[in-house]
Amino acid sequence: MNQKFARAAGYICLGLAILTAIGMAFFFLWIREHEDERIRKQALPWPDRAAVIRVLNSEGTEVIREITDTRQLSEWSTRMRRAPRTHFEEPGPGGPFYRLELRRADEQLLAIFIVSDYRQYGASLGGLIYPPKPKKNEVWTLSENMVSELVDTAAPA
Repeated sequence: MNQKFARAAGYICLGLAILTAIGMAFFFLWIREHEDERIRKQALPWPDRAAVIRVLNSEGTEVIREITDTRQLSEWSTRMRRAPRTHFEEPGPGGPFYRLELRRADEQLLAIFIVSDYRQYGASLGGLIYPPKPKKNEVWTLSENMVSELVDTAAPA
């Protein structure tokens, strides 16, 4: 009798172990499938303490725009954090590139981003913004208006 009970208990434990393994496999597949969704919701890592937004040409030798007004800095912070996350399309159009530096009041560098201007291609977006060495899908979209405000050098009418 004990042998039958032990054998039945063994089969039950084996069945539970198999069910647990299957459940874990499905759980990890579900996590992997929804990871892209979680990543897409991550905001651009825009530092809070930026006192200067400086836009430079791609070589970093010429200042195109500098924003120091506190109200504008706050607006840009909000707008950049709301920028939708996207991904690089291969092959993507190459547009003019700009270096965007965020600095503290004492000129300490807080962050660097690259702005890629897509406006000349008639794309549905104005451009992309990403760190100098982006990881997979570490890129956000900018509207045409945002890119214009950052990089256009013509004086407003």
